[in-house]
Amino acid sequence: MAAAISAFLRGAGTGLALLLGFAGAAMAQTGADSLSRADDVVTQADMVDFASGLVGKPVAVARSLPTPEELDQKAKRIAALGSGADRSEVKLGDIRLTLEPPGGHCFLDASQPSDARLESLLHSIFRGELRMLGAFADCAQLKSWRTGQRKTLSDYGQFLVPLDFLDKKLEGAAKPYIETMCKTLRDNGGELIAKSEGDVRQRFEQVLAGAKMNEVRFLGVVGQDDNACYFGLIQNIITEHGDPKTQVDVSAISFISGKMVYINLYAVHQGDETLTELFERQKSNVERNIRVNGG
Repeated sequence: MAAAISAFLRGAGTGLALLLGFAGAAMAQTGADSLSRADDVVTQADMVDFASGLVGKPVAVARSLPTPEELDQKAKRIAALGSGADRSEVKLGDIRLTLEPPGGHCFLDASQPSDARLESLLHSIFRGELRMLGAFADCAQLKSWRTGQRKTLSDYGQFLVPLDFLDKKLEGAAKPYIETMCKTLRDNGGELIAKSEGDVRQRFEQVLAGAKMNEVRFLGVVGQDDNACYFGLIQNIITEHGDPKTQVDVSAISFISGKMVYINLYAVHQGDETLTELFERQKSNVERNIRVNGG
């Protein structure tokens, strides 16, 4: 997992820029029921290894990387059950999840030509250990983008699942596992949650100064609650139309119905308030999805 997640942080930015901001893989549509099996239990060591992988640190126990064929076979436990603009139903093994996008955002619609093109490109981007459960964008932006009035999407995100956790389920409260995730990220990549406004601005400037074009850079932990660990990512990108912009992401690692779900939420950097606003929107997003699934 470490190599896969680190590769995502280092190199997925190119795909994000070229694909109007989305990166991910199409879900397997069949086979989930036939591959039904009992899930393993999530451990604290799993959380340490996953968090270490996010920032490119060695994991506690080295293992050989699975082949693309092995990953695709494993991903057959993911099944799409149907979706609309404001809701998507997916199945992870024996667990059925209802996913809802953040307020003001809509899921992609495969019946729309532009969305279908994007979904095809998404399928070619992620064929590794992170698989996409759904992609969404600001509803108004999506509408004008579909008609060609808007060149790119600026506010968007994805629901993802790490394949290493596809066969695992959390038992008990998520809080201690969230704490382990955030502590590992803080120990290895820093945090922004307790820093002053000036420190946050300096951190932004330092990270951007060392970032190559389209390279995703880790900002640090931006928040933590009982539901998720939240961390920031930032990148300078050139869109497929040649326009430069700085993109900020607040990612959340959460457990929904016992399954780990990795959620990205992106916006264009417009000042020091962008990160804070994204964090608050992401917290509400995570809380709503846990509640919708009975948590």
